[in-house]
Amino acid sequence: MSQPSNKKRKSNPFGDSHTPSKKQRKQPDAAKDESFTSDPSTLVAEEIPFTLQCPVRSLSKKGKKQAVRDDVFGPQTEDGGFPNLKINYTIRPGKAWTDMKTYRNFSSMFKSMRIRHGKENTDSATPVQNQKFSSGSLVYVNRRIPPPIPPDKDASEAEILAFDKKNLWVGHVLEVRAASPSQVLLRVFWLYWPEELPGGRRKYHGNQELVMSNHMEIVDAMAVASGADINHWDERIEDQDVGQRFWRQFYDVRLEKTKTGGLSTIREHCVCNGYYNPDNTMLKCPNPRCGIWNHEECLQDAILARTYGRLVGDKNSVKAEPISLPASKMAQLKANVKSKLGVGQKKKGTAEGLPPLTNSTPDSSPWKGLLKAEIAVDEKGGKTLVTITDERAQHPEVWTEGIQCLNCGTTID
Repeated sequence: MSQPSNKKRKSNPFGDSHTPSKKQRKQPDAAKDESFTSDPSTLVAEEIPFTLQCPVRSLSKKGKKQAVRDDVFGPQTEDGGFPNLKINYTIRPGKAWTDMKTYRNFSSMFKSMRIRHGKENTDSATPVQNQKFSSGSLVYVNRRIPPPIPPDKDASEAEILAFDKKNLWVGHVLEVRAASPSQVLLRVFWLYWPEELPGGRRKYHGNQELVMSNHMEIVDAMAVASGADINHWDERIEDQDVGQRFWRQFYDVRLEKTKTGGLSTIREHCVCNGYYNPDNTMLKCPNPRCGIWNHEECLQDAILARTYGRLVGDKNSVKAEPISLPASKMAQLKANVKSKLGVGQKKKGTAEGLPPLTNSTPDSSPWKGLLKAEIAVDEKGGKTLVTITDERAQHPEVWTEGIQCLNCGTTID
């Protein structure tokens, strides 16, 4: 599997006490410290003269009488291109919105823009003034105007990611409207950094992963920093090259309080029925009748459990032939791995099958501190092997073994 190599606009809404699902993402802040550019010619975004309500609340009889007839109501069938994100909304004043002309493309107006430094697969390290974007594209949106000075060219990938999470939102442009060249407005769906989700980051979320939502707002095009090279990862396509940053999961703001927490289901893998964190490794069974992906951590636990059983059963032979685990041991292995991955646990306020914020199940791994297993590809033979270290003696004994699929027992080359 190819691995990918988350209500008024006046201040930053992201404090320590709430998430963006509770409030709108607010108008970018003005510069307040030395890290911001002081270019006096930089344009400043104005207050948005429209109110967008999404999702639309049911109106009482009195509310219906007070509703303005020319309010714009959605959803638009083409919004986002994903039917499961379809959501009701209304824009007021509707006539002023519909009087503005609709465009397919728009341009960034900043003279001092976010500059992407870095390594391969990053954006161009040049200003993006007048860069053109289109409806349907993904864009980075500045949280503050003027935008902060970006990391220097020697910044690490972690530093660039931390900067982006702190200073940028990611929007999916649904509609472009303009009353004049200086008033271009975008209707967007927000993508969430996983830390912004109501339940926080799940253990299966990758470091560079985002989550597509139907959290809709209207933003000023002047706040757009640059295009966002973020790809949609369809887990059903096993050889898909998704690039550095990606999204694979939907967050439906209407379902936040349901048992799913608003997050769409993702593909399950391995005998533990867990999920795939693309920052970790999985190994595919070569048996066409099986073909499951095995978590590296699950394989390691199974190998260590098997080896521990051999050592306890026959202290004179640590290199016995591999044996299959009895059903009771396999059940315990699955329970241990599910605890580590946070899979299948039900707790109040969390989605069924999604990891809780803390682990409450004790880890039953008696081999800890005694045995170690490391999986790697042998440089000479090209085979995938596990190196087992028995650390009990003063001089640890080390040997290698083959790896078997946890589901069918086929050797994984």
